[in-house]
Amino acid sequence: MLACGGGGTDIVDPENGAPPEDGSVLVDNRTPFAVEVAHLRVGEQDEAAVVRAVVGPGERRDVAGGRLSAGTELKLDLVLLVPPDQGLRVRRKASVAIDGDMEVILALPDPSDPFSLQVTVQEAGGA
Repeated sequence: MLACGGGGTDIVDPENGAPPEDGSVLVDNRTPFAVEVAHLRVGEQDEAAVVRAVVGPGERRDVAGGRLSAGTELKLDLVLLVPPDQGLRVRRKASVAIDGDMEVILALPDPSDPFSLQVTVQEAGGA
């Protein structure tokens, strides 16, 4: 959560009073399936581009398309690429606010059920 600091226009983190930091978005795919990740990235001249990446099973990779400015908010579209003979593709959304490197963890609590897909967003290197 981000909020404005008193007496100025700088954005600060209300938990520790520090300004947010530039960072990236890492997807940690802890599932047996590949995941397609897409988001809209707006450039400095307001040009927009869809950034896509595929993260393989057990892989962890940067999907942001480069460093992002502190406070940038991304809406990620995540698609679990389940093979047709094993079931349907599973789609989830995740919102990420950049404050240093952020991590999106994908896990299947029930490995036999792709619809049990859980998405957790946290600071990179967290639990």
